[in-house]
Amino acid sequence: HFFDLLYVSIAFLFDCVCSHEFLSDTNQPKSHTHSSMGASCSCNSTLADSKDASPENLVPVPEPLSSPGAPGNPPAAIVGDWCRTSSSAGTLSRQNSRPVGSRGMTTVVEAVQGLDLGDSAINREAAPKIGNGFRIRVQRAVRLPTLDVIGVVDAYVKVLVNGTERGRTPFVKNNDCPVWNCVIELAPIDRGDTISFVVMDDDTLGRDEFVGLASMLVSQFIRRPSHVLPLFKLDSSPVIQQSSALPSEVEVTILTDPYPSGWPLPQPSPYSNSSANASMYPKHVMVLTRGTRGDVQPFVALARGLAEGCGYMVTICTELAFRDFVMQNSQVSRGCIRFRPTGGDTLSRIDKPVARWALNNSSELLQVIIMSRCEVEFFESEPLIFHYAQNLKPDLLIYGITMLNISMIVSEVLQIPMIGFVLQPACIPSSDYPAIVPMPSGFIPLFDKLEEKVTSHGVQKFLRKMMEDNPFSRTLSTMRKRRGLPAIGGDAWRLAMVQKQPVVVPIPQATYGTRPSDWHENIVFTEFIFLRDAKNGSRPMSGVPRGPPPLPAPVAEFLAKAKRDTAPVIAMTFSSMPVPLESIINIAVTIAERCARVCVDCRVAAQKPRVLALTGQRSEAEMRLPEALAAR
Repeated sequence: HFFDLLYVSIAFLFDCVCSHEFLSDTNQPKSHTHSSMGASCSCNSTLADSKDASPENLVPVPEPLSSPGAPGNPPAAIVGDWCRTSSSAGTLSRQNSRPVGSRGMTTVVEAVQGLDLGDSAINREAAPKIGNGFRIRVQRAVRLPTLDVIGVVDAYVKVLVNGTERGRTPFVKNNDCPVWNCVIELAPIDRGDTISFVVMDDDTLGRDEFVGLASMLVSQFIRRPSHVLPLFKLDSSPVIQQSSALPSEVEVTILTDPYPSGWPLPQPSPYSNSSANASMYPKHVMVLTRGTRGDVQPFVALARGLAEGCGYMVTICTELAFRDFVMQNSQVSRGCIRFRPTGGDTLSRIDKPVARWALNNSSELLQVIIMSRCEVEFFESEPLIFHYAQNLKPDLLIYGITMLNISMIVSEVLQIPMIGFVLQPACIPSSDYPAIVPMPSGFIPLFDKLEEKVTSHGVQKFLRKMMEDNPFSRTLSTMRKRRGLPAIGGDAWRLAMVQKQPVVVPIPQATYGTRPSDWHENIVFTEFIFLRDAKNGSRPMSGVPRGPPPLPAPVAEFLAKAKRDTAPVIAMTFSSMPVPLESIINIAVTIAERCARVCVDCRVAAQKPRVLALTGQRSEAEMRLPEALAAR
């Protein structure tokens, strides 16, 4: 426990170090001279009209910051049925007494079952890959951050193709919203290339400073005639202008005269007309989630259910690493699914040695600390998500476990109802269970008693407040204050429980067990949710629905024998968590050794379970298990 106490200090210092790392750009590219690099660049002072809508992963340049609704109103005022009255677009009404998230959501989950993926996309791969005469116009940037102690940014843009500079704009002095209107020719270029826009701050006395970058595949870039790209740092976190608490963006337009022969022409976004969207889609739902694949895939399944089953427009806000995964599963026969990047890269974070050590550590206190930090890691996304919600004006927010505080801020300021979609229901506070289940030592009763205190919801609340209001990092109180909201003391879940905010738990109650006695009626269990026809992005051909992929023969026989023996089957997975293979096998073997189905009528002998442990790809070294475990 002496070391457990040290973990608190380590976590606090780690939080400070990480925050300093995000707030300062230490990995800045080297300075380059302002040569044209052989590119053709023509500039004038007039900002080109850019009425074309953004592509699926981008947003329009926003209007000035405004706050419809009354800031500070608690989400409890908007928990009712999320329909707007016809008399006022900004007024919410409860059209019936059924809570939003009750039985109505079960039909959404059912709608996800057996969905068909229609291949309605244009076959762009048939077009020529190499293009000549491809030109773009780098128009402007908005809300660039101030990097120097004195003055404003002197910004210019470098345009790179596969990391090689093809051209750049001139710099605009002392302007955080510079206008370049600069044409750059990028031919020859391949549709499989990556195009990057790197915004730099010109520095006369020293080397130029890196501001932010935005990258896209050329094949994605040519889908729309105009793009407004959010800028990201080298660590994938979004670039934010501190004075406005909104994201920095750069606007780029594709010129079609001339245009590469055989390439598909950019098409305006079908979602750019808000009035047309209202007639085509009865509701617009914004989904907020960040984390690993296990934190994203169920929300993609939910989005497909809302689109196919209800005809809704669904915008999924998550990390850029999952853009392709989201868009590959966005082909639906009704409704539509769009993507917006939140910044961040959770997969690279948890793959670091210190993260692996923390996740595999058996200390109860360290596990409580990890749970307490589960939202702090994602506070950097608040300005982007707020910006999206302010411009897209969704009818409903659906948040994952790591997005509760951000969702509450958006909901309160913009008066948008919110529903939780919680795949980890034990994270919902209850007096019926601790925050972390303590593992008894068995030989030191005093330590066992201390661990019970350490793993309580009270301790987790204290640690959560310490993490979320760390004065050296992005604090929850600061985020709420800049939006005109009062502090909530690091206890968002308690507030959500008091206000009876709707929460959907996609787990059958029979599987979960006894319903906690202090859960309110708006926390609803449903059936499991699965992403059907998820084939790493491949689509069914000819519109013919396809079932699940065939199982490997040994697995199929294993399950068939279990069915013949009327034995229960347990599938066990740790998703993206870096759990050692030895630990997984040990748990699976222990279940098989110690558990058995209870004999109810005593006419059938109790059957031990058959355990299917999903481990993912492992190295040959990991596959060599200890002899004792292999024997078991």
